[in-house]
Amino acid sequence: MQQLLTDEDYRRIFQSAPQLYLVLDQGLCIVDASDLYLQATMTERDQIVGKYIFDAFPDNPEEVMATGHSNLKDSLDSVIRHLESHTMAVQKYDIRRPEEAGGGYEERYWSPINSPVLDDDGKLVFIIHRVEDVTKFVVARKLQMEEELCGDNGKDLTHSAEQDIYLRAQEIQEDKKRLAILNDELIKARDMALSATKLKSDFLANMSHEIRTPMNGILGMADILLRHDLPANLREYVSTIKEAGNSLLQVINGILDLSKIEAGKLVLESAELNPVRLIESVAVLLSEYGRSKQVTLVTFIDPAIPETLIGDAGRLRQIIINLTGNAIKFSDHTEVAMKADLLEATATDVLLRFSVTDNGIGLTQQEIETLFKPFVQAESAMSQKYGGTGLGLSISKHLAELMNGEMGVSSVKGQGSTFWFTVRLHCSKRDIAARKRHPGRLTNPASLNGERVLLIDDKRHSRESLHQYMTAWGMAPESAESVRQGLTMLGAAALESRPFKIVIVDLLMPGMTGVDLARAVRNDENLGQTKVVVLISSARPGLAEQAKSLGFDACLTKPVLQSQLLDCVIGLLLDEQLDDPESQKNGDKSGDKSGDRSDDNETTTKISAVESRSTLPPVLVVEDHRINQQVAVLILKSLGYESEIAETGQAALDKLASRDYGLIFMDVQMPVMDGYEAARLIRLSELNTKRHIPIIAMTAQVAEGSPEECLSAGMDDYISKPINPDLLQKILDKWLPK
Repeated sequence: MQQLLTDEDYRRIFQSAPQLYLVLDQGLCIVDASDLYLQATMTERDQIVGKYIFDAFPDNPEEVMATGHSNLKDSLDSVIRHLESHTMAVQKYDIRRPEEAGGGYEERYWSPINSPVLDDDGKLVFIIHRVEDVTKFVVARKLQMEEELCGDNGKDLTHSAEQDIYLRAQEIQEDKKRLAILNDELIKARDMALSATKLKSDFLANMSHEIRTPMNGILGMADILLRHDLPANLREYVSTIKEAGNSLLQVINGILDLSKIEAGKLVLESAELNPVRLIESVAVLLSEYGRSKQVTLVTFIDPAIPETLIGDAGRLRQIIINLTGNAIKFSDHTEVAMKADLLEATATDVLLRFSVTDNGIGLTQQEIETLFKPFVQAESAMSQKYGGTGLGLSISKHLAELMNGEMGVSSVKGQGSTFWFTVRLHCSKRDIAARKRHPGRLTNPASLNGERVLLIDDKRHSRESLHQYMTAWGMAPESAESVRQGLTMLGAAALESRPFKIVIVDLLMPGMTGVDLARAVRNDENLGQTKVVVLISSARPGLAEQAKSLGFDACLTKPVLQSQLLDCVIGLLLDEQLDDPESQKNGDKSGDKSGDRSDDNETTTKISAVESRSTLPPVLVVEDHRINQQVAVLILKSLGYESEIAETGQAALDKLASRDYGLIFMDVQMPVMDGYEAARLIRLSELNTKRHIPIIAMTAQVAEGSPEECLSAGMDDYISKPINPDLLQKILDKWLPK
């Protein structure tokens, strides 16, 4: 039986080849070398692999007129441009001797041939750099010429040289045959590698589908149960199921993400994103987790960062959530500061730096060295105490690099860490046009210029964040670490007739509290015009009215968001009443300042929405998995939509022939006829009816080009499994007629 050669066998064959070979990548960095090449150049493999060829073998600095390197560069450039072999004339190279061999350079004469290695699509993969050492013949020729000039033994030397050249020519022919065999073996090895990569990609796509299908059922049913009025103990049980399911899904997603990255199959999206909203949404999302550990989240976003940029918001959010979640996990009773800075800005793109700083357990240098490796945590005890797979940082680092950035960390054991990453994002057409219309626009509102504000908080990051915002808006902020210090500053400023317009104070601080400060301000007639804003750790309905009864003019919930802070400051300076902080968190801009929102009105609105949906054509769900069918029907019913099930693509076509549907949810992986083929046939049938039914793909989104494949098959949008009811509602609102 014929034995198949392994990759290691091919490597040994190449390295043992009886010729001088180098393998270069597209960037002219050395991938591998034959043993004879290493001997001829007096180097070791680990000294040159990975290096740029001209860095690994530099010119002799004493040979000012040397042309070997420039000629080789021209030849390699020709191979890259034309994808054809290029044979060079004999070149003189100075080979550097190791120091232990006496140093200096040895003169060699080589005849190089540079050949491309292409993939199945005809794209350049590697360059084979092969040389023939003709030093002996060149030296012999020089001797011959010298002896001819002297008239001694010229004919004998010529005859000898001719014989040597003939013999060497025969050897070259044999070498060419061996090279052809070696090239064939390299092509086979390449084909095997490409086949293995495709198998891995297909396996990932199938595994994702097989895992997400039952997970969709588990999480979907949990969501449906939580929408019912359950007893407290049952609600806790179902919430535990959902939490455990989401944790398992995070681990699965991490493994799949890492596999996609390693296989080169992860593709970033390119769409408009708002960096301020993105970061602040993460802060709000993780604030409850922070409060559970008595960790205060603080955000600062450079006001110079454009409002809209182009990038992958989902992956950017993934990195920020990972870094911030880790910071909270490894911290207790402290602060975590999230920061975004504008490092560079051109007419078309920006370089942003995101950082997350904590005062947690910190890291040693040895721990940092293994930190970004997959499945590795700083120490096993940490894994036992805090949990986690150790995948998040490795994936985040890869994602940052895919966004043309990098990731790093600075840390002191026992004092805390700062994790940071950079990304380069394109400016949106909207932002570019705005900058052209207002090239000198300022980031600070003119109404805030020079206004004095006092910031009182015992937490350093919180004070610094507020101070940076106020400074960026042109205000004149000052800070105090305690209420007692703040009251002293307030009194001194009033006596100097330079009173602070606004005081922002944390509610709970050691010694005197924010309530004590508000009471003191209200009892001091010199501070009658000073507005007092209180910072609280969590929002609840009616808190604004309660704050006013304690002497505060407004309250803000930590983490303090940029937009809320600006609205609050401008509103107070204009004597405007602010919303309850709970409505601020939800982005309510309705203009209702009373704080009294009727639950009856809200319920009436929801009922009206459900009634209006009942008049719409039904939704068709094309899904072969029984549990997922039930989940889809129940979720759609809870949202007020009638639905029907088709178990296969063919069944969907049959149903469409007899009834009108408002929208189709199409599973892409089904037996007999998959979702892609079904969508194409539906679009083909619509050529006669002139009607377009929105088709939404339900996909695991693992294979490269999955969204593009859905759209090219005629689908309008896609949603990933497990199905999130809120995202499902957004899809329905987007595509179903109102």
